[in-house]
Amino acid sequence: MLSSVLNKSTCKNCGFCCEFEKADEWEIPVVNKQLAKQLEKKGIKVLKLNNNYSFDLEFEGKEIKKCPFLGENGCVLDDENKPFDCKIWPIRVMEKQGKIYLTLAKTCPEFEKDDERIIKLSLELFEKIRDYVKNNRGAIKPYSPDYKIIKEMEIR
Repeated sequence: MLSSVLNKSTCKNCGFCCEFEKADEWEIPVVNKQLAKQLEKKGIKVLKLNNNYSFDLEFEGKEIKKCPFLGENGCVLDDENKPFDCKIWPIRVMEKQGKIYLTLAKTCPEFEKDDERIIKLSLELFEKIRDYVKNNRGAIKPYSPDYKIIKEMEIR
């Protein structure tokens, strides 16, 4: 979804958004039932979130754990199966004080500065993202100050 502003090889070489530590556990993507079953077959603990699923990387201490779908050449999932959270990264939908917002991660190495290309694209994708979140409430993350609020999002 972000190929007009973000090169796949740039992401593959970085991998920042595919690595987690305990403090980033809330960032682990929401996955569908099919991917949840694949994870369980790999012996990865799956967590149910409303009508969605996520995976438990079972952190012990301060180690950094990689997404189970991160391979040597980047994500092993095709675009159809890739979690929506991953498709729109560094864009996130977040809740702050009871309101829902479209936000942008300030920590993405490619967009550390307020890059207008990604902000413009996030607004172009606004309706698509909102429609997804309406049916997948587990994709709404708690607000983090590491994110820039772009636009309020009304979800009914």
